[in-house]
Amino acid sequence: MLMGLGDSQTAQSDLFSQLSERESGQSERLMQTLDQINAKLGRGTLRLAAEGIHQPWRHRANYPSPRYTTQWAELPVAHAK
Repeated sequence: MLMGLGDSQTAQSDLFSQLSERESGQSERLMQTLDQINAKLGRGTLRLAAEGIHQPWRHRANYPSPRYTTQWAELPVAHAK
Protein backbone atom coordinates (compact mmCIF):
# COMPACT_ATOMS: atom_id res chain seq x y z
CA MET A 1 0.00 0.00 0.00
CA LEU A 2 2.85 2.37 0.65
CA MET A 3 4.79 1.71 -2.51
CA GLY A 4 5.77 4.50 -4.86
CA LEU A 5 6.06 7.25 -2.27
CA GLY A 6 9.27 8.59 -3.80
CA ASP A 7 9.63 10.95 -6.71
CA SER A 8 9.70 8.90 -9.91
CA GLN A 9 12.13 11.36 -11.55
CA THR A 10 14.83 10.85 -8.92
CA ALA A 11 14.26 7.16 -8.16
CA GLN A 12 17.17 4.83 -8.72
CA SER A 13 16.27 1.95 -11.01
CA ASP A 14 16.88 -1.69 -10.24
CA LEU A 15 20.32 -2.99 -11.24
CA PHE A 16 18.78 -6.08 -12.84
CA SER A 17 15.79 -4.38 -14.45
CA GLN A 18 15.21 -5.38 -18.05
CA LEU A 19 12.73 -2.58 -18.83
CA SER A 20 13.71 -0.02 -21.44
CA GLU A 21 12.83 3.66 -20.99
CA ARG A 22 9.88 3.19 -23.37
CA GLU A 23 8.55 0.18 -21.46
CA SER A 24 9.02 2.00 -18.17
CA GLY A 25 6.94 4.93 -19.47
CA GLN A 26 4.23 2.56 -20.65
CA SER A 27 4.15 0.89 -17.24
CA GLU A 28 3.83 4.28 -15.52
CA ARG A 29 0.93 5.29 -17.78
CA LEU A 30 -0.77 1.94 -17.16
CA MET A 31 -0.53 2.40 -13.38
CA GLN A 32 -1.92 5.93 -13.66
CA THR A 33 -4.83 4.62 -15.73
CA LEU A 34 -5.56 1.88 -13.17
CA ASP A 35 -5.48 4.48 -10.38
CA GLN A 36 -7.85 6.79 -12.27
CA ILE A 37 -10.36 3.99 -12.93
CA ASN A 38 -10.25 2.86 -9.29
CA ALA A 39 -10.69 6.47 -8.12
CA LYS A 40 -13.73 6.89 -10.36
CA LEU A 41 -15.43 3.50 -9.93
CA GLY A 42 -14.34 2.57 -6.42
CA ARG A 43 -11.35 1.06 -4.71
CA GLY A 44 -10.62 -2.47 -5.86
CA THR A 45 -12.54 -2.23 -9.15
CA LEU A 46 -9.34 -3.15 -10.97
CA ARG A 47 -6.60 -5.15 -9.27
CA LEU A 48 -3.34 -6.76 -10.23
CA ALA A 49 -3.49 -10.53 -10.75
CA ALA A 50 -0.77 -10.96 -8.11
CA GLU A 51 -3.24 -9.77 -5.46
CA GLY A 52 -5.38 -12.84 -5.98
CA ILE A 53 -9.14 -13.13 -5.75
CA HIS A 54 -9.63 -14.82 -2.38
CA GLN A 55 -8.05 -12.80 0.43
CA PRO A 56 -8.87 -14.38 3.81
CA TRP A 57 -6.46 -11.96 5.52
CA ARG A 58 -8.33 -8.88 4.33
CA HIS A 59 -9.25 -6.43 7.08
CA ARG A 60 -12.67 -6.93 8.62
CA ALA A 61 -14.23 -4.22 10.76
CA ASN A 62 -16.51 -6.47 12.82
CA TYR A 63 -15.06 -5.31 16.14
CA PRO A 64 -13.40 -1.92 15.62
CA SER A 65 -11.44 -0.34 18.44
CA PRO A 66 -12.91 2.74 20.08
CA ARG A 67 -11.58 6.01 18.67
CA TYR A 68 -11.29 7.95 21.94
CA THR A 69 -8.47 10.14 20.71
CA THR A 70 -10.07 11.21 17.44
CA GLN A 71 -13.85 11.15 17.94
CA TRP A 72 -15.42 13.34 20.64
CA ALA A 73 -18.70 11.41 20.38
CA GLU A 74 -16.95 8.20 21.40
CA LEU A 75 -15.41 9.52 24.60
CA PRO A 76 -16.51 7.44 27.60
CA VAL A 77 -18.71 9.29 30.08
CA ALA A 78 -18.36 8.79 33.84
CA HIS A 79 -21.43 9.44 35.98
CA ALA A 80 -21.08 10.21 39.71
CA LYS A 81 -23.75 9.13 42.19
